[in-house]
Amino acid sequence: MNTIKGRLFALWQSLPNSLTRIQRHKVNAVQAHWQAVHARLMIAAQAGDFSTLINDQIELLPDTRARMTAHWQGALLMAERGYIESAAAGREFYSKLKTAAAKP
Repeated sequence: MNTIKGRLFALWQSLPNSLTRIQRHKVNAVQAHWQAVHARLMIAAQAGDFSTLINDQIELLPDTRARMTAHWQGALLMAERGYIESAAAGREFYSKLKTAAAKP
């Protein structure tokens, strides 16, 4: 039972680090989005007419897709790591519980 408590305690201790990692990821994503908005506004300000504005914005779409893809890949990776750690602790706890229940 001490092993389970130790594992759960370790998960509890890693929680602030995980939350900090998520927060850092979100802050970086928001900064990247604001930088992209700024770049788009600067390009829009230089556009001479509406068709130039549309063409310039269309040219920026691949950058937007790449930025959004990188953001979601990072978010999924963090979620996957957290799930794997939680699942391992859950399996260990269930195994110990099952073993303890089987004893007379």
